[in-house]
Formats: sequence, structure tokens, C-alpha cells
Amino acid sequence: MYHRTTLTAAALAVALLAVPANADFATPWTFNWLPNGVSAPLTVNSDPGGTGGITLTNDPLGSAVGSTDIPATNLRTFSSASPSTPDTFTHKSFSLAVQLTDTASGQHATLTFSGEFNGTLSASNAKITSTITSATPQTVVLGAAQYTVAITSFVPPGAPGTTNAGSIGASVNVEQAPGGTTGGTTGGTTGGATTGGTTGGGTTGGVDHAPEPSALVLSCFGLAGLGFAAWRRRRANRAADAA
Repeated sequence: MYHRTTLTAAALAVALLAVPANADFATPWTFNWLPNGVSAPLTVNSDPGGTGGITLTNDPLGSAVGSTDIPATNLRTFSSASPSTPDTFTHKSFSLAVQLTDTASGQHATLTFSGEFNGTLSASNAKITSTITSATPQTVVLGAAQYTVAITSFVPPGAPGTTNAGSIGASVNVEQAPGGTTGGTTGGTTGGATTGGTTGGGTTGGVDHAPEPSALVLSCFGLAGLGFAAWRRRRANRAADAA
């Protein structure tokens, strides 16, 4: 009896320890990235006197379930400049806004990321870099889910006419909202940039009273100890009866 009780409690404890504190929340949602916040491609022109630019595409509405990586925009170039006197990009700014909609609740929010391009571009070569100058990641709570969005990748665009486009990508982490809070947004800081991530007008819901995994594990071991004590009492009673 003791052996079976101990094994059951130990197995349950191991299983609880294996569960992450903030597991992925598999809820459906949609997203739409908008260059400079508008439903149209964005062209970032080179420095004054140049002939070229970088185009950021406006991709169609997308959908996902739970956490995932998603494309934010594709990048293509154009220029008629000579490689010996290329167009230049010096702190040429752009922004990308993502509209998130939580399917279950219908709640939605827009998070905006800003950045800049630097580098050179001609009709036959390109050396472009990108830097995100706003807060990343940023977090918003919609319905029962908490969404954390971060710009995570940059593939530089090639010379004009290159078949494969460059890109900017993002990662979205979806978790169950803590404490039932809805509607709030937060941001961090990146490279000394000040965030626009102030707390949104969310309302606080009920507090989640589910016990932490560590408390459940301690409870399991407590039950195992009680089972062992009961087994010892029964064994002592049988020994006394036999005598």
C-alpha cells in the first residue's frame, strides 16, 4: 500500500513540475500589419538628390492560433544610381502598426513599432540595414488572452529586380491573461528609446486562485506522508493482534 501511494504521489509531482508556469494559450486571433498605419504600400525614399527607395508591402489579413512567428512586411528596392555614386539612406524612418483581434472576445488593439533604414543602394547593388527604434516587445491583453509582440528578424533587401524580397518579421507570444485583466497595453525600452507603452484603459477581473505548481507538489508529498503513517498504524495493530 505504501509503495503504491508513494509512486502515485511522486508521479503526480513530476508531472506538475513539468508544466510551465505560463503555458501557450491556444486561442484563435487575427492580425494585419500596416506600414505607417495605412492600408497601402509604403515607400521610404533615399536621401535628398537620390533616385531610389525601399518599398514596404501591405500584406493581407492573417490568422493564427496560439503563439507563432509572423511576417510584418516584405522589402523591395528601386534605384537608377550608379554603383560608384549610390543612393544613400541616413536615419530614414518608417513605422509598422499591427492590428490584433482576439477572435473569442472580438476585442482588438493596435501596436506600433518604429524603425529606420541606413545604407546604400544602386541599380546593381544594395547594402541596407534596419534598426527598431521603438519599444519591442509590446504587450496587450484582449479578452482572456495576453499578446506579446516583438520585432525579431530583418532580412535585408537585395538590389532592384532581385527575385526574393527582403523582410521584417515578428514573433507573437500568446498566454492566458493574468487575473482576468482586459484592454491594457504595456511596452519596454530598446536601445534607450522611450516607449509609448502606457497602461491602457483595461478593467481588472477576478483574481485567479488556482494554486501554484509548487503548492500542489507539496500537497502531494503531504498526502504520501499521511498514507505512510496510516500503513504503519495498521501494521502495528496487526502485530498486536497476532501477539
